[in-house]
Amino acid sequence: MPASSRPIVYGTPVVPNPVPSTPARSQKRKTRSFTSTKDSHGIANTTTPYRVSSGQRNKEGAGNASTSSRLGTSSKSTSDAAHAASLATPLAVPDPPKQLEMDEFLEAEMQGAIFCDPKFVDNFLSPSDASKLDRILSSAESDLDGVVPTGPVGREKDIYVPLCRTLNIIKRAVDEESGRGGQPPAFVDAHLLDIGSHFTDIAGIQPDLLWYDGPARHWETVRMPVEVKLKTTYLKAGMKQLTRYARAVFAHQLHRRHLYGMVVCQWDATIVRFDRSGILYSEPMDVRLEDFRRAFAELMMLDDEGAGFDTAFTTRFRDDGRLEYYVDLPEGAFAGHEDAFAEAETDAAGPSTSPAGPSRRSTSRVRQTRRLKVVRVLCHRKTIRGRATTVLRVRPVLRRGRSVPSDITDKKYPNTRSKTKQRRNSDRGEEVLGTRDFVLKLMWRDPNKRAEGEVMERMVGVYGVGQYMWHSDVYKACSLPNCTRSVGGSCGGCLDRTPDRGRVKVSPNMMDLNIAIPEAKDDEEPQYEEIGTDNLVDAYDQRASRTYCRLLMSTVGSPLCSADNVHDLLRAILDAILGYWKLLNMGLLHRDISDGNVLLLKEPHKYRKRLWQESPAPPSHADPELIQSELLLQEELRRLGDPIGILNDFDLFALHGPMGASFFGEPGPAAQNHNSEEEWDSVEPESKRRKIDPGRVVSPSDSSDRDQVKPMKRKDSTRTGISKADKGVNRNIDFRTGTPSFMSTRIIKLGVGVPYEHHFTDDLESFFWLILWCVVEHVDEDGIEPTQMARDTLHQLDRQSLRDIGVGKGELLSQCLSKGRRLKKTLNECGNSWAKHPAIAHILVELGSFFFDLLSCESLAEYNPSEVFPKVVTIVKEGLALN
Repeated sequence: MPASSRPIVYGTPVVPNPVPSTPARSQKRKTRSFTSTKDSHGIANTTTPYRVSSGQRNKEGAGNASTSSRLGTSSKSTSDAAHAASLATPLAVPDPPKQLEMDEFLEAEMQGAIFCDPKFVDNFLSPSDASKLDRILSSAESDLDGVVPTGPVGREKDIYVPLCRTLNIIKRAVDEESGRGGQPPAFVDAHLLDIGSHFTDIAGIQPDLLWYDGPARHWETVRMPVEVKLKTTYLKAGMKQLTRYARAVFAHQLHRRHLYGMVVCQWDATIVRFDRSGILYSEPMDVRLEDFRRAFAELMMLDDEGAGFDTAFTTRFRDDGRLEYYVDLPEGAFAGHEDAFAEAETDAAGPSTSPAGPSRRSTSRVRQTRRLKVVRVLCHRKTIRGRATTVLRVRPVLRRGRSVPSDITDKKYPNTRSKTKQRRNSDRGEEVLGTRDFVLKLMWRDPNKRAEGEVMERMVGVYGVGQYMWHSDVYKACSLPNCTRSVGGSCGGCLDRTPDRGRVKVSPNMMDLNIAIPEAKDDEEPQYEEIGTDNLVDAYDQRASRTYCRLLMSTVGSPLCSADNVHDLLRAILDAILGYWKLLNMGLLHRDISDGNVLLLKEPHKYRKRLWQESPAPPSHADPELIQSELLLQEELRRLGDPIGILNDFDLFALHGPMGASFFGEPGPAAQNHNSEEEWDSVEPESKRRKIDPGRVVSPSDSSDRDQVKPMKRKDSTRTGISKADKGVNRNIDFRTGTPSFMSTRIIKLGVGVPYEHHFTDDLESFFWLILWCVVEHVDEDGIEPTQMARDTLHQLDRQSLRDIGVGKGELLSQCLSKGRRLKKTLNECGNSWAKHPAIAHILVELGSFFFDLLSCESLAEYNPSEVFPKVVTIVKEGLALN
């Protein structure tokens, strides 16, 4: 049928030639309480890979994300105000893995993202002052003579001392030229040292040489790792081990944007840059020659921003040697919330020339800023490549001062970066913090996709949705003479993004990190597979770029598991359902309903706007079905006060139908369906997952319909969908979206490579699994261990194979039939007070029987929001009445 003659179907994605959905089942079971009509509402095609929030991460100890929440069991805590809470053993989770098992995740993460830049030094290390560099090299020349042997050495350990001396001589010359003489040696021989870590899966990793940026011997203070290998054919092995260290640095340093490291094979040094797009490395340089000395001196001359730190952040040591973080944000980010800083001292908001802070709408390079302290890390991804989401709870600093007395004396390290900042404020007395917190989200977004802040900006005042304050791409120092930032525009030289070097090369033997690293043995020379990596060819694929951005929110939610009782839990989830109903009427599908994205507001929120009390008329161009749906929602909201639950995190959203086309004020095709994840993110083992307890995160399933644990590897990590020309080429792409434990049964049963249409009932079913998960995992205050039934039920939703999860979900839904006798028995045997609550049984049985019927539905296009949402809301309200 020609496009012009197609009937308008609400929910059809606003993209040309949509991919057909999965074929429907041949038999349809008639539903009991939900009516249906012939038109479809709330459908969007998806070409977005799902979040891999699997048991794979459980095998990584704390996994690839550190998140903070509260739940029954706990163990030794590694929490503090600036780090994820504790590492405890959750329910039904394997023991922490060995490094060899974790390497599988690094291999998958870096597949196809390793490039050699022939102009690495020119692109990243060129100094702004060539005469200064000449003076540095001249000063160091005499000290470098004879340090490195002229011939090869026979043992790896014989490289450590001369290499360490060489690096420190050059570094000392740079410091003296820069007026920082008297510093302790930067690089130390670390191959026998214990390095402090917050994470069990990183503890025990030992680089050969390290540059610490401070007195503490901890991954928090590592500025640059160096790996040493005996042979030039060991470069791939060295690159893999260096990648381990990079992962450790990113996991421990909240403010790290990118990282430089080095692999030295015999006397050939390769400088490596790790960023959110992968790995770039230089061609080998002989440590004994001028080219290396010049390049390394240039590397040592980089300022904090050039070395990969977010300069909006400052750090200082606490008395226990750990770092605490502060961040400066533009004053304009707090418009309407100025009272949070009402008692701030005048210098707590001062002019800042740091280009990391200003909004993209700013008209000046120098902006007033506000300082906030990071009081809790809510989520921090440990992977190197990808969006690298970090979510921080921050609190205004009203008066600067010392938070705790420090036992790290200035006499020993008088000029370190962190200690200088601590000394600057040490005479001010104790710091004073405000009483209101905010949530700051940092991420590296795909520049070709809509920023999450653009979505949330249009939801201010919406009931049951996280409240937006401000968002901005991050801008760094710009050296372009014609920079347009000063007049409110954007500038390619300012925008903080990973470089998309178009003229990079690859070695066919260095396109991945698939090489075995045997465990080190005392007094034995390490032996690795010898692989040639000098056969460079032009890269077939370009290196994808990512843009650094920030999002500030005023709603500070807590995990659902922290609810005081069943009533608060269900009320919070009901509020989130009502918020989702509104978003659907606005033309948006969430596609990742999970316990990490539905939060509880423990304290009343000061709303700047309450749209649900205004009852605005639906847009004239809205679909008649959506107009009816919106009127029903307004009637529901009119009787409510402020919500205690919110729906958050919209980076997997999709637009649908006529309203979706106008969501961003762009008519027609301009408002295309949003696919916020690239193909890599489908295998990124750092995705959102259920939170078990402070700092320990586990969740559902593997990235494909496989039983094995090893992540899927991609041959092309930059493609996001399947075009007609690509069919048969990218069959491994998984188009399912969401967190597996909470995905609808229909979606999770789809095979890898099967495009499908995401329906609003898929998101509603996710709320069913969310309720079930929360009540089954609950631990009563008496501390009684979860029963075997509770463990088995969670295991049905948290397996290594999506196929197995689908089977488990189908069985659990079937328990809701026959008035839910089997499900009620299951809930009762879970043993805790939440699972036994009559409100829970009523809601799960009624909703579960409906979603079971959907499994045999021929076409979801028959279900409209004006009929489905009122039924779902009524069921939850009936349950609340039983409380």
